[in-house]
Amino acid sequence: MKDSGGVLGPDAEIVRLVLSDLSGVGPQEYIRNEEPDLVLAIGMDALETVENIKGLPIVYVMILDGAGRFSDRENITGVSMVVEPEKQLEIICRAFPDSERIGLLYDPGQSGEIVRRIQEAASGKNTSLVARKVYSPENVPAAFMLIRDEIDVFWMLPDLTVVGPETVRSMFLLAMEAGRPVVSFSEKYVELGALMSIGVDPYDMGRQAGRMAEKILAGKQVASISGRDATKAVITVNTRIAEKLGIVINEKILGRARSIEQVR
Repeated sequence: MKDSGGVLGPDAEIVRLVLSDLSGVGPQEYIRNEEPDLVLAIGMDALETVENIKGLPIVYVMILDGAGRFSDRENITGVSMVVEPEKQLEIICRAFPDSERIGLLYDPGQSGEIVRRIQEAASGKNTSLVARKVYSPENVPAAFMLIRDEIDVFWMLPDLTVVGPETVRSMFLLAMEAGRPVVSFSEKYVELGALMSIGVDPYDMGRQAGRMAEKILAGKQVASISGRDATKAVITVNTRIAEKLGIVINEKILGRARSIEQVR
């Protein structure tokens, strides 16, 4: 299939492989038979299917933390499905200019590198981080209670230990009781009770991954192209939650945001 006018140019031949459509032959064998110059893996299932193929450039997109997990792989790079933590911190500080203490819960094995970057970025601002480590979902509500009264805003990271159906429900209830706004990483949590989310733009992520692929196909070594975070932020605000908490969001941020008014 020809890509007419995309990032890769009019001469790029693209073979789309849907894992669920394969029968009688494994994905790795199929890919080896096709002998592509590069594999673009969309989503973690796709990446885990091809990650063990050696000597073939692989570019990933739509996964949470590829840069951390695959940093030691010379043939794998791509775009993680999270906005640069430094940019997220800047948005939060601008959205809530009177908030001086930002709370975080995280599992060091899941989000330690992200929190390190956030702490580094916060060191030059009039903002302090109240970060507490958790190691199992069962400990999340108690850990949230310990920091709840010490913070002005709670920043919910895409940490699989912290974020789950039961833990999210508990955190939202506890945050609402204390009048603390929650900033999340996905619009779906704004619909459930977060005040704001800082999410990614899938189209822009695709362009980032496409540019990486273009450089690799032009001869650049994969190892010289570091995995990176999404650069474009999509902000969503639940205006009813803001009104309920009596919080006025910075107009410049609000003007860029999509509005969701329904609260479950």
